[in-house]
Amino acid sequence: MRNIGAFANCLERLDYIADAYGTLHQVDYVVRQRQDHVLNDADLIGYLRTSITEAIDAFWSFEPAEPITVWQERRLRRYLNWYWRRIEIAHAIDLSDAMTRLCRPPVIELTGPPIMTDARRVYLDLGRMRGSDNPEIALIDDRNRLQRFPSDQNLSIPGLLDAFRSRRKDVIDKFFESLIDHARQRQS
Repeated sequence: MRNIGAFANCLERLDYIADAYGTLHQVDYVVRQRQDHVLNDADLIGYLRTSITEAIDAFWSFEPAEPITVWQERRLRRYLNWYWRRIEIAHAIDLSDAMTRLCRPPVIELTGPPIMTDARRVYLDLGRMRGSDNPEIALIDDRNRLQRFPSDQNLSIPGLLDAFRSRRKDVIDKFFESLIDHARQRQS
């Protein structure tokens, strides 16, 4: 479709729905292969997490070699959505909680990197972050409240952006572990 990239919000939603469908299809396939095994919630949550990890790894396979300094905002948010959703599902209290989270697209974004536009697309320059840019990450929580998290020593947004530039998936994973801890502290 011509100029479809101009509709970033719509495409982001469709990407999430397609990715969630693929995740469910993959889990269904794995479960059907294991018919001899009685599955519990923990098993199924583990399959969901593994399937999401495989999807994220597939996304990375289409990225250019590092360092990747300029990211289309929609593409970066797709990663944020799935890293966040995966950590939430990994910490779900039961399968119902995990499925509810999977079936609801997250709302998560960051500020800080300079924005550029080209041909109706928005790009983030992860290579030009300055200390004065006050990077933050925000999300909408389960109660539909905006939660803002400024960068700090336990939640380094410049570190996260550097990890995206250099494909450091382990650092990204640690960031999201820290983010869920920060989010839970605010909800309690």
